[in-house]
Amino acid sequence: MDVSTAAPMVATMVGLGVGIDYALLLVTRFAEYLKGGHDKHEAAGRAVATAGRSVVFASATVLVSLLGLKLAGLPTYDAFGYATAIAVVCVASAALTLVPALCGLAGRRLLPRKVVEQSVLAEAAHDIEEAHQHTGLTSAVSVERHVGHDTTRTLDADEPPPRT
Repeated sequence: MDVSTAAPMVATMVGLGVGIDYALLLVTRFAEYLKGGHDKHEAAGRAVATAGRSVVFASATVLVSLLGLKLAGLPTYDAFGYATAIAVVCVASAALTLVPALCGLAGRRLLPRKVVEQSVLAEAAHDIEEAHQHTGLTSAVSVERHVGHDTTRTLDADEPPPRT
């Protein structure tokens, strides 16, 4: 079988295109689950369980169409189809394994800053409300919130949460 010199280049371009598409689909679903309150490992697993099905179906569809190039009867199209099919299989397997692992490592850093800041303020307000209910105090209730590794900040019930 003669392999065209353009076949690896076409395979690379198609692989890059579908790889970016699959990764964005998984990362977007991961971020949705993080916003929904799931921890990063649960969010990564749910993203693969839901968006992973779409990735598998989309890659199978692309593979069927690429391997269908054999029906054209031209050897050049055979080489294009086989080279691109190999690239799509590699990219799909990387999307289903590597992307969720990297999402799990990145965690909440994949969320926009505005969403992270809102969730931190909501947690502080929830902690203050919970302290009010459990202690019955109406003022000077302080809640410690970790702002880094070893530093803490104290919030009084009468003062608004700080803007960061």
